[in-house]
Amino acid sequence: MNRRKYWLFGIAAMTVVLVASIAAVNPQTPPAPAGVAVSNTADGVRVSWNEDSAAVHRVGWANVADVIAASAAGDSLEAFHFADTKRDTDYTIKHLPQGQKYWVVVGAANKRFGAVTWAWGASASLTVSASAAGAPMPTPTPEPTATPTPVAPTPTLEPTATPTPVSPTPVPAPVNRPPRFTNEASFTFSENEYLFIDLTAVDDDDNDSVTDYAITGGADRARFSVNQGEYGTRAGTYYLALKATWNSQGDYENPTDADGDNVYEVVVTVTSGTGARELSNAITITVEVTNVIETPSRPDEPNVALTTETSVTVTWPEPDNDGPDITNYYVRYRPQNTATWIVWPHSDTTRSATITGLTTNADYDVQVRARSPEGTSEWSPSAWATAAIHDPPSRTENVLWTQIGSSTRVRISWNAADNATYYKLYYCGSYALVVGHSCSLEQVASRIASTEYVHQVFVLPGGTTYVRFAVSACNGTGCSSRVAAQKAE
Repeated sequence: MNRRKYWLFGIAAMTVVLVASIAAVNPQTPPAPAGVAVSNTADGVRVSWNEDSAAVHRVGWANVADVIAASAAGDSLEAFHFADTKRDTDYTIKHLPQGQKYWVVVGAANKRFGAVTWAWGASASLTVSASAAGAPMPTPTPEPTATPTPVAPTPTLEPTATPTPVSPTPVPAPVNRPPRFTNEASFTFSENEYLFIDLTAVDDDDNDSVTDYAITGGADRARFSVNQGEYGTRAGTYYLALKATWNSQGDYENPTDADGDNVYEVVVTVTSGTGARELSNAITITVEVTNVIETPSRPDEPNVALTTETSVTVTWPEPDNDGPDITNYYVRYRPQNTATWIVWPHSDTTRSATITGLTTNADYDVQVRARSPEGTSEWSPSAWATAAIHDPPSRTENVLWTQIGSSTRVRISWNAADNATYYKLYYCGSYALVVGHSCSLEQVASRIASTEYVHQVFVLPGGTTYVRFAVSACNGTGCSSRVAAQKAE
């Protein structure tokens, strides 16, 4: 098997493992997107999937040649581009080159930032058509073939005739024309879309070629950089990138252009030729970042902070929010095993509420949700609270985890805690652990009635498991501190 086939096989295998292994089996992680399909449209390459309950989706795409080249360099992830979208069922990838084959994959999660557990659907691929790539470059018209000029026969001169001397034809000075840009000057990108613009220019003189691109002016020159691609179809290609944010994506709610109107202006100069033939030309590029409706993410389950015989107090962390600032939270509750929710008055941005007038020793469900100028989030998972004064639960002990065979499932077990009526499980499994970084524990299961739980985990090809778990004991008055799980010997 040659090297190219080896890398294609390895990448395909990793794609299958990634899709198969990350799917969560708990209520906090949605199922992997189904029905993933790709097609060429007049606006670009459209990626679609079936409607699901996930709060956010991530679309990844990579040129097949780029992936092969990046894999040979030791990091196939370098070739992929990603874009996040909310509860949509499609996403259009723009500005892909015509005739290139791309791999596309769609993931789903209930959070965008922090320790996010992605469930990846099956990958799809297609070759980019002319309509999806945009208008193709015009095919140069070949120079017409010169028609030979008939040569008249040389007349026979009279012996006495003297030839007339012919003056030499002067040689014209060589033409030196400046380079010219062939890319467009105006672009529009949606916020959260990767802002990369390929720079293309030509020199019409046969002996001269483009040697450099540089940012030379514009009100927003400090917000951009000129880069040169290293892999696949981008190898050697110059492109303009927004460096106003860490991931080269515009943020409509937080513009970084000079006048704050989400229209960026930068002057790029191209140079061609060398020595006495070196010439330059400039273009002013404008980039507009447009708004995308972004509602706050679903808040996490509230924490029961305090209970009395007739009240409960809950708190909750601030949810992820890519849009405008949250303006207020809503709170509602209901007696357990009933259908009717009761709205508790709460009209500001404080993240706590005390619900009074409750029945002693009764159990209640409590939920919260966030609102911003662009919409309202989904209700959080329910917190379980009891209107009573009880002893708090003790911490769990002997928390252990064991991988079930060579599968992607792990069994976590622990000893029963005093005064506990249920348990919560926290988990972190991420590529970050593989490369030595940390990741934050995230709640993946609540109201566990028993003292063991089986969870789907992140496992690399070959069966290596990188996970962290913790368990806390709870009752209607709150939860104990978490106890980290150890791998069973």
